Amino acid sequence: MAQITSREELEDWLEDQPNDRAQVIAARAALRVLPYAFGAQTPQNWVNSFALSLIRVNAISWIAHNLPAHELAHAARTVALDAAGAAGLDAAQSAVPQSAAAAYAGYTAYFVGAADAASAYAVDAASAYAATVWTGIDADCCWLDSRNKEQSAARQLTRKALWLGGEPDGWHNAWKYGTHRLRALDQGYDVWIDWYNRRIKGERAAFDIPGDSDRAEDKKILAHLADATNKVFWDKGATYVNTTLQSWITQARERASAKLVASAELEVTKSPEPAVSDRINFFISYATVDEAMAREVEAVLVELGYTSIAQFKDFKQSSFVRSMREGLAKSERFIALYSKAYWSSDHCQSEWDAAYARDPGAKRRKIVPFLLETMDLRQQPLASEIVYEPLHGLSKDERKKAIKQMIEYRPSASLAKPLSR
Repeated sequence: MAQITSREELEDWLEDQPNDRAQVIAARAALRVLPYAFGAQTPQNWVNSFALSLIRVNAISWIAHNLPAHELAHAARTVALDAAGAAGLDAAQSAVPQSAAAAYAGYTAYFVGAADAASAYAVDAASAYAATVWTGIDADCCWLDSRNKEQSAARQLTRKALWLGGEPDGWHNAWKYGTHRLRALDQGYDVWIDWYNRRIKGERAAFDIPGDSDRAEDKKILAHLADATNKVFWDKGATYVNTTLQSWITQARERASAKLVASAELEVTKSPEPAVSDRINFFISYATVDEAMAREVEAVLVELGYTSIAQFKDFKQSSFVRSMREGLAKSERFIALYSKAYWSSDHCQSEWDAAYARDPGAKRRKIVPFLLETMDLRQQPLASEIVYEPLHGLSKDERKKAIKQMIEYRPSASLAKPLSR
């Protein structure tokens, strides 16, 4: 097994390795070094000038391993050389070793050729971070050694936690400090901070897109970034790049949510009418942060003799989407707990959309909404047309009374049948 602690040892190890292994080691090393580039000792003017460039290097390098169908070698070499040239190839001798390490990482993030990739990590011995860099590299090499016969090992390594042996002391704090500096430059950097946090954990998907189980939408975004490797796109600045990326993610989430709703609606439509004994009176839909209120509503239902389905008590041991579909199919009515978090949740919106499809306009009062905080529902035009009951600002006894009245209200006997209890 590898024991890599120096440039020479890494070069020896890489002699018999295919290029994709050298490249993935370089790419992962670049990711580990990134927090140090934004550390407290790095001059602010350097961060201002090169933050986006370093993110660009890391992102394109990682994308290259996850989209093998895209030819990104030239683009990755170009951005790596740009980053290295900006800091100076002799930066390892500078007074800012963390910046130097980042520059070298960028220089080799996708430099074709094992020896070249290895030499870039000759971080000067004076660097306080050299040992940390080599520890991470050695762990990666050992992992690859254990899978010598697997041709896809390099690609598999991109989906592993960034620190196979656990994060080194101080590294997480360095990244936490770096996130503050990035946000100070442009709040839009949150989209890259989220991306990087997923790389730390080794999550397969690049971005958080609920319902995108096959990564179809995630891959579309990566393809957009792969096609935008030219400097014309990135030279428009952080605000443009970050806003554009966020718009791609938002659109992807909307498409994934629509697919989830369509699937749920199809499942509900195809599901046979449950037997009377299997029917549930209410499905309680809520955002995770509002679980306490969901439990309060459920307690009122129990007191009134109604049955219910809610995530906190019924979704423990099975697929969320499957439980949602089955719950919607079995439930006679739908309680929605509106809050800002509710309308920010893709799963909540999917549940609401599926319920609305069963009773457009809530003419049969299948949807029973409660408002948990002051908010403008005009941004949700369909929801704003349905009568809701505010619960915010009320005492517990007042909320209980309001919940009972809303649940028990019937506009007319012809529009709603009494629920079985």
